[in-house]
Amino acid sequence: IFAGRFYIEERFGHDLVRQESFAGFEPEDTLYMVGPVTWLGALQPYLIAAALRMIIAQRLVRKLCRECRCAAEVDSAAREAFRQAKISVPERIHTTGDGCPACHETGYKGRSGLYEVLVVQDEMERLVSEGASPAAIRKLARDQGMKSLFEDGLLKVAAGLTSMEELHRVTAES
Repeated sequence: IFAGRFYIEERFGHDLVRQESFAGFEPEDTLYMVGPVTWLGALQPYLIAAALRMIIAQRLVRKLCRECRCAAEVDSAAREAFRQAKISVPERIHTTGDGCPACHETGYKGRSGLYEVLVVQDEMERLVSEGASPAAIRKLARDQGMKSLFEDGLLKVAAGLTSMEELHRVTAES
């Protein structure tokens, strides 16, 4: 992705990249990373498809402090989020504690990554080369098992690494 971005900046100018990279991205769009495939409109779709192998999106979440985190019941909204993502609903999840010396009274200590990975296989390459819509690309990615940033975050919530509040803050999903 970076190599492609630098090529586009060199060939078409920094303004195009800056302008196009921010156009149409909504933080609420869980599969926002599919956007780069579509905003490279200055290139022919078959050229993008031939060069594209993988797209990775990432966000950092704050990790709950292991010394002071608190166990909590899974509320109905969290329970529904787990169900919709087809992830086993944990018996309990964790929230931030009151803080302690280990976390400098913040309730958090360290960070962990949330990842969304789209691997470009033959069918995806065909869709991109045909100039398919973002919706079609999203659908195929989901059908091929791609997990969203939010779903990866739910796995980290279930493991007790972060809280639902932190996941919502970072992914802007409610």
